[in-house]
Amino acid sequence: MESDVSENNSEDRQHICLTQYRKFSQCMSGMVPHMDDDEEDEHYGPAEPLCRQSLSLVYSTIEENYPEGTLQLLSDFIQPRYYPPVDITTHLLRGIFLNPQSPDVLVIEAYNLLMKTQSCLFLYVKYHPVDASTVPCDWELMKSVMKEQDDGNRLRTKVQYMLLQYMLQVLEDDFHFKLRSQCLLHSVAKKMLSCGNETIGQVKDIIVWIMNAAKESVNHSKDVEYPKKEDNYLKIVLSLQRMLTLALEVDKNPNYSSDKLSEELFSCLSRMHSCRQIRLLLLRTLDSKLLKCKLLKLLLDEACSQKTGLPMSLNLLLHYFKSSTLASDPSDGAEKWRKWDELLQLLWMLMLSYEEVVTGHLHFPITKRFDRRHAPIWKSNDRVKCSEVQEAVDIFLSRAANDIGHALSMEMQDLLSQLQEHMTDMSSVTTSH
Repeated sequence: MESDVSENNSEDRQHICLTQYRKFSQCMSGMVPHMDDDEEDEHYGPAEPLCRQSLSLVYSTIEENYPEGTLQLLSDFIQPRYYPPVDITTHLLRGIFLNPQSPDVLVIEAYNLLMKTQSCLFLYVKYHPVDASTVPCDWELMKSVMKEQDDGNRLRTKVQYMLLQYMLQVLEDDFHFKLRSQCLLHSVAKKMLSCGNETIGQVKDIIVWIMNAAKESVNHSKDVEYPKKEDNYLKIVLSLQRMLTLALEVDKNPNYSSDKLSEELFSCLSRMHSCRQIRLLLLRTLDSKLLKCKLLKLLLDEACSQKTGLPMSLNLLLHYFKSSTLASDPSDGAEKWRKWDELLQLLWMLMLSYEEVVTGHLHFPITKRFDRRHAPIWKSNDRVKCSEVQEAVDIFLSRAANDIGHALSMEMQDLLSQLQEHMTDMSSVTTSH
């Protein structure tokens, strides 16, 4: 799936800073990225806004409604040391990039300049810190772009994806800076995406957009006439999932926030009577392992014939082996084995995400996570015996065979054996602490 996303048009990638994305990924996993402010500045010196003479030329092209000239001048003027004022960036975004009358080539050029401008600002963020008032895109604009429109509106999904990429770059750059300075409460992400009462509605918007894009991605997955369209929907899902991760990380209590978001995701899946393809796409693309773990627990709790009060743990995972049975998908027909294959995938995902939550201390705020150099904190319910794992696997195999009328395929049995082996290895680690 990720390979599909990597095959982007080079124009889309031109100003996306992979280094910044890697630094963000390190932060999410509990690693402290090494960033030396002096090294950032020594090559260019202090940043400066574009000079009056340059701005005068740019403003004249805007007044004359000459976007080609505006883009050409900004392409020449914007350099690592020189950045445009907010009103120019706003015109780039709203007046050219999002203008339905703009030719495709101008849309791409405007997007590249927006990303180039953001890269310049990121180099000097300590001199020019951003806040919600200096970001050229507000939430109402995001909503208007992301809402469903006619299929005849050209570039719709591609523009949606590029806008999300730009906003992610702004949010993540600011997140890095505010994290280093220990002031995430003043970050743009906190103002826009927090799970608090004031902005939880905007986070719910993201969840709705994820569901819509996932649904469209699945619908177009077999449409050979529109491969790029399907690809853009998938990229939209991935971008929005990264926004959900930001929504968790900017809050003081990611454990509580992930509870709220997982319940919202679960509710959306239930309301739309999602098919297996949509469920698996949503789960596989979830960027936050904490959120993935919570959502999987809700899905498997619902599928359990015997309810239990066990908290998330290896013992609960064994309970799911013995008691969870998923409903058949409309596309299954007489192939009952498919629901057992899905259950096996969910169990794998739950085990791996739970392991990462514990070993990465993801229950703790990101500002405190870096201080936790000690061993992972396993619970008493994580201590399971090899014989208990074997018993749960045998029960799983027996339940599946009784349901479908024959034993699982060798491929599925091999996958189950690997899962059993991994759980056994995990149990040996937990009992040693």
